[in-house]
Amino acid sequence: MNGIVEVLDIKSDAAGGALTGLRFAVKDMFAVEGHVAGFGSPDWKSTHEAATRTAPVVEQLLARGAHLVANTVCDELAFSLDGINVHYGVPLNPLAPDCIPGGSSSGPASVVAQGLVDFALGTDTAGSTRVPASYCGIWGLRPSHGAISLEGVLPLGPTFDTVGLLAGSLETLTQVTHALLPPDGENSTAGASGKTLILVSECFQLLSPQLQPPVMALAARVKELFAVTAERAITAEGLETLVKHFAAIRSVEAWQCHGQWYEKVRPNLSAGVTKRLLACRSASAEEAAQSLLYRSELQETFADLLQDTILCLPTTGNMPPRIDATAEALEENRGVNLRINSVASFLGLPQINIPLTACGMPNLPIGLSLVAAKGGESNLLRVAAELVRP
Repeated sequence: MNGIVEVLDIKSDAAGGALTGLRFAVKDMFAVEGHVAGFGSPDWKSTHEAATRTAPVVEQLLARGAHLVANTVCDELAFSLDGINVHYGVPLNPLAPDCIPGGSSSGPASVVAQGLVDFALGTDTAGSTRVPASYCGIWGLRPSHGAISLEGVLPLGPTFDTVGLLAGSLETLTQVTHALLPPDGENSTAGASGKTLILVSECFQLLSPQLQPPVMALAARVKELFAVTAERAITAEGLETLVKHFAAIRSVEAWQCHGQWYEKVRPNLSAGVTKRLLACRSASAEEAAQSLLYRSELQETFADLLQDTILCLPTTGNMPPRIDATAEALEENRGVNLRINSVASFLGLPQINIPLTACGMPNLPIGLSLVAAKGGESNLLRVAAELVRP
């Protein structure tokens, strides 16, 4: 399927805006006046009212001349990284048609990859923009946590939720990012533009053997842009520690956001999403508070480290699984991607997915990522521009 839930035709009266001529889509989580955001679930859609106001981030894009043309599929409650929706189907992954597109921003990534729109808005809590960007071979950006308003956007875990940007070209991604974010310095704690590159060794170790050569080849090209390069782990305890603390916080928040609705409606959700949501019911607020403290301490450490440093890591660990993959295979793949994407998610940092195809590399559904200090989106865009320059 093409990934579209509802065709829209919404323009502003703005003339000559920075985004004039660009068509975009939104994930089925953004408020659009007069429409119901369905959250990937017919039961959610039938138990909620139409929005009385469009989400501010969408209004910003319209005010700058962009044309909203579609509302697109997302995984149920955004609680998956697969891109499989039991109600609306699996959006097409044009780069690997027999494989999943990745989720939960599956529809936005699909319509961008198909060329149906120039860019799309997704969301990203645990990798929901970055994973589909990698699998579909397009550009994706998870901005710094809090950089873009989440008003009018359905939540999953507010401590980690962000609006995600997906685009078919770096030029378009840059245009949209600059249209939404203040100029350097106004929302940034980033220091220097990044003189040092650190390859996150734990993440590269998760790469499947067949993807090691092309991804490491692109990483070698990135290294040439920096005066100093090194390798290091994020924590001595390993990425599993980040995932554990992330899950402790997100589980409490997910149940706070949606537990009451689930108990009242008893919606028809897929087995996987139901299992994940119900596991949140018994989450410990005390453990979440301890995890928030751990997060704060680690954020301080990386705020210092990343003043003149950018991190480099693969965006996903494997080729996208086939659409007919077993539940066990999908869950194993999800675990790998959660560990890789936990770095930026847990620390609230911006991360850009660079598709291999944009750099003249093999036409594979995987990307390489860069992570900067909070507020360092422009730094990431500048490095990406250097990388793809002919």
